[in-house]
Amino acid sequence: MSTAINNGIDWVRIERYCELTGETTQSVKTKRNNGMWLQGVQYEKKPDGVIWYNLTEIHKWLATRSHR
Repeated sequence: MSTAINNGIDWVRIERYCELTGETTQSVKTKRNNGMWLQGVQYEKKPDGVIWYNLTEIHKWLATRSHR
């Protein structure tokens, strides 16, 4: 996810994340539920129950995973 994709917007809801990346909502939820993505880093659940995803942090996570 480059700056060209996120246009300076760091936080998006799951629908937008999936639209940008082509990932399914189920794969996103699996990463979250299995602890691959951390609350407060790659995602944040707000008091109203909405979960937001941090594009910058997910990009960092992907970069470290691709070197293994």
